[in-house]
Amino acid sequence: VFAISDLTPIMYTIVIAIGILTVANAVAPKFAEGGHNLKIVTYMSITSLISGIVLFVVPKVTSALLSI
Repeated sequence: VFAISDLTPIMYTIVIAIGILTVANAVAPKFAEGGHNLKIVTYMSITSLISGIVLFVVPKVTSALLSI
């Protein structure tokens, strides 16, 4: 009853949500404080790096935890 056969839509939804949150977190300081437009690029690079690490590490950790 609880077996899910196809997780592809959930995977795409998670990737899209992480992308939206990355962009939102990059533009929020610019809108709140103002300043130069390169502030968006700076925060975008930081949040993209963190999002990439999360997308790379979390699936491996969860598969290791669930396989035990």
